[in-house]
Amino acid sequence: SSRVHITRAVLEQFLSFAKYLDGLSHGAPLLKQLCDHILFNPAIWIHTPAKVQLSLYTYLSAEFIGTATIYTTIRRVGTVLQ
Repeated sequence: SSRVHITRAVLEQFLSFAKYLDGLSHGAPLLKQLCDHILFNPAIWIHTPAKVQLSLYTYLSAEFIGTATIYTTIRRVGTVLQ
């Protein structure tokens, strides 16, 4: 795939899926995988348009961080420099 495929619409689908998984009683393992491999993967987002990045980071800093399950679900990773 190409970075041109990561559009605002694709991001909205990922965010909708994250919200859905967060609402499930047993969705935490899948939410963890979604975060580890997609939402928190800088290799995916570094080359996307700034508006798409801003939408992602706005969601992560506002809605996503406020969920109760987030701290037990997400693994801590170091900063990746590119």
